[in-house]
Amino acid sequence: MLKNIGIDITTLNPDYFGGSDTYSNGLIKGLISQKSKFSYQIYLTNEYFKKRKFIKSKKVKFITFDYNLIEFIVLKFYNRILPIISIFSGNYKYTFDYYLRNFINRRLTEKINKNSDILFAPNVLLPSYNLKIKTFLNIQDIQHLHFPKFFSNLENLRRKYTYFNSLKYSNELICSSNFIKKDIKKKFNLKKKKIYVIEEGVDIKRFEKKIKSKKIKFKNFFFFPAQLWKHKNHKLVIKSFDIFNKKFNNKFSLVICGKRFENSNDIIKQIKQTKKCFYLGVISKNLLIKYYKNCIATISPALYESSSLTLLEALASGSKVIASDTEPNLERKKYQILFFKKNNYSSLVKQFEKSLKQPNKYLNKKIKQFDWQNISKKWINVIK
Repeated sequence: MLKNIGIDITTLNPDYFGGSDTYSNGLIKGLISQKSKFSYQIYLTNEYFKKRKFIKSKKVKFITFDYNLIEFIVLKFYNRILPIISIFSGNYKYTFDYYLRNFINRRLTEKINKNSDILFAPNVLLPSYNLKIKTFLNIQDIQHLHFPKFFSNLENLRRKYTYFNSLKYSNELICSSNFIKKDIKKKFNLKKKKIYVIEEGVDIKRFEKKIKSKKIKFKNFFFFPAQLWKHKNHKLVIKSFDIFNKKFNNKFSLVICGKRFENSNDIIKQIKQTKKCFYLGVISKNLLIKYYKNCIATISPALYESSSLTLLEALASGSKVIASDTEPNLERKKYQILFFKKNNYSSLVKQFEKSLKQPNKYLNKKIKQFDWQNISKKWINVIK
């Protein structure tokens, strides 16, 4: 009988608080809250364990894993040299990836096989391809096949074989929207593999509560929380806001937060050149909620993603939402969201204007179905 569920988050960076990190930790919290006979083994690095706070529970065991010197050297080769070799190796690149990944994580594989009956891999890739237990892989998206220009050449090459092998050697797949399910089936030959659709979740209680201690200096502002990735569509949002704001004599502000990267300089430059546009960097969770609750509307404008955590957080906070018309976003159309054409400036300008006339913000009771407690039940039901 299945009793022990392993959850692999060894690839999460303790200093990064983006979507995959939020997703993984939300799922873990939801699973632990369940009244079930399962126990959980969380596989993570020592650094992640020391820097992050976790719920204390008798049902949870934290198992740390860090690379030794030999594994670290091979990992460097795996990350930097193998992608280049893959250009000339044809289909052998999948074999090279199979054996190298299994070697690098062989001690982790032993720990997982020893302690867990099944493994949840919520962060896109399997830790290794030769696990003896059943694996459930959360495949968030395959953006690199649609927007390769958003990634470096090495990353595109690496994703080609790591995604293929992770999909091939996982037993079951889980994705966050019907769109991603169709997208995966279309791009990969997965006719015989079961794909479950389980939506992303949100910590409803945390986002709906009032935050008293945090003060914000902006009034009459639109809020755009997103890491400065290319697919988040910052340039279109900033330009559209500038057009809209000039119509109102620069009465409004656009507040942007999220981590910047080496290739984000053009976005930062555009922010600096736009009146009443402000970049806050990475902000605390409490301050994030405060901005959600006090903005005119939250913007969720991505060109491509599995589904939008920002959209769910905004709705849970009671914020109006302006979102791009991607298929995953449109799957949420019953939540009174203002949709714009994702590549159309004038379409977004119109929705900026329309949001001013939309009724005051509300806490949509239907959004409570996305609480992590309810979402984690669906993961449990899948293995049952």
